[in-house]
Amino acid sequence: MNALHFLSGMHWLRPDAFLLLLVVLPLVALFWWGNFKLRQRARLAIGEEHLVSRFTEPLRMTAEVGFLVAWLTAMTLFVVAIAGPVMPDAPTTVSEGSLQIVILADVSRSMAAEEYRSVMPPKDGIPADAVPGPYGTRLDMAKMIILKEIMPATLGNQMGIATYMGNGWDVSDMTTDYSYLRDSMKEIMKIGNAPGGGSHAEEGLAEALRLFKATPVPGRQKVIVWFTDGGVCDADSDKEMLAKYAAQVQDAGIRVILVGLGGNTPVPIPVYDAQTGQMTGSLQKDGATVTTQADEASMNDLQAKTNAEFERILPGQKTNIHWASTIAGAHSEAHEVDVYEYPLGVGMAIFALLFLRGIFSALRRSKAD
Repeated sequence: MNALHFLSGMHWLRPDAFLLLLVVLPLVALFWWGNFKLRQRARLAIGEEHLVSRFTEPLRMTAEVGFLVAWLTAMTLFVVAIAGPVMPDAPTTVSEGSLQIVILADVSRSMAAEEYRSVMPPKDGIPADAVPGPYGTRLDMAKMIILKEIMPATLGNQMGIATYMGNGWDVSDMTTDYSYLRDSMKEIMKIGNAPGGGSHAEEGLAEALRLFKATPVPGRQKVIVWFTDGGVCDADSDKEMLAKYAAQVQDAGIRVILVGLGGNTPVPIPVYDAQTGQMTGSLQKDGATVTTQADEASMNDLQAKTNAEFERILPGQKTNIHWASTIAGAHSEAHEVDVYEYPLGVGMAIFALLFLRGIFSALRRSKAD
């Protein structure tokens, strides 16, 4: 996390305190100006400037303005400390035991497109662009978000995982054992590892509903986090079943967060040698290279039917999704710490330096006398 992102989480306990700046800063500037003019008049009263400067420090406007800036900075920092700055102390998390979450992922062939390789972390010490075999697929991006962002934010809550192609597939029933979930994702949640072919969104939604019904816990908010590139089957019967299951989702009060994957430019789907991990070409159909791109129309249709919140993960772009608050809303817990001592400490340090500068100037004058 960079400093700018960290500072973006800052807020103030007493923001009205900043109104003090409207009074304090003009007073400091007025005091400085009055002090400067008094010393200037005193020097003129003693004698000629070139003679007075031989025995005292000359008044240099650049230096005096520098002292003014230092005083203004110190006073501003004191007001900042009074305003009560608060920073995130740890990632926002979901209240333990408040949610049931189903991760639903499309594992059809189109999810093997490798548009996210450039943003993937090194694997076994090998840079992402040199990792042999499939890496940086749409499904890899979904897994990385689940493992690195969603799971840390939702510890202590029940989670289940389902995938789908022609039919839905139960990767894991509801559990709070996230270690088991990670192992299940690694071993089972793979491209093509669901019954049938195609991308039948209605079957995935039906499996998500089954996971909730298999572990009923009253009083908990229920959420589906759905990863898809939007490709769905468009037969009339499939549309009817999708509408049926979407209605059941809404009737059950289940929130849906739809996460759209894939880019808007057609790309081929790489094919690798199972033994060497070397790419041997691209997926072919009827002698032509198969290309895939995100199906925005299908995503919009899924969003409308399920009344979902929509998050888009475009290739090459950084995501800034606060998953705890996105998934849990009021059930999220922010961990914060007061940091007033930092501006206060810096302000006191500047104040001390200005004070010591006055003492040293007085000592030099007394030695000169």
